[in-house]
Parts: sequence; C-alpha cells; structure tokens
Amino acid sequence: MLLSLDGFEFQFGHGYRVKIEAGRVAPTIGRPQGVKYSLTLHDPDGRQVPYRGPAELLEDFYREVERILAERGAL
Repeated sequence: MLLSLDGFEFQFGHGYRVKIEAGRVAPTIGRPQGVKYSLTLHDPDGRQVPYRGPAELLEDFYREVERILAERGAL
C-alpha cells in the first residue's frame, strides 16, 4: 500500500503539508521488503520541518500500540 502513495501530498491548515515518497530498491538486511520511503512535513514555504529520529518514532508507535491494546483489554 505504501508504494501506491508515492508522490502524494496531504494538505493541512495554514499551508503545511505532508509529502510521501516510496519506491522499490534492492532488498537488504535493513530493507528486507525492498521498499525505501520518506514521510516529511513541510512548512508553507516548502521547507522541511525537522522531526524526531527513528528511536523516538518507535517509542511513539509502541506507546500507541499499548494504548490500543489496553483499550481493548489485551494488556
């Protein structure tokens, strides 16, 4: 599904947008599915807004997983 979103831009208020880039690459240990992707936030002038690194993104993901599982009584 991610590959089908390549080139999409989602507009938000005040001119901010999220850009998605996705493409096939040779599979590697770090990319066993052979997909390289980028999700970036841009300000109204088109500049990329810095975001947190991979470790923080994983923390966010697992925090959300725990919230959903707790909500469903699975924890």
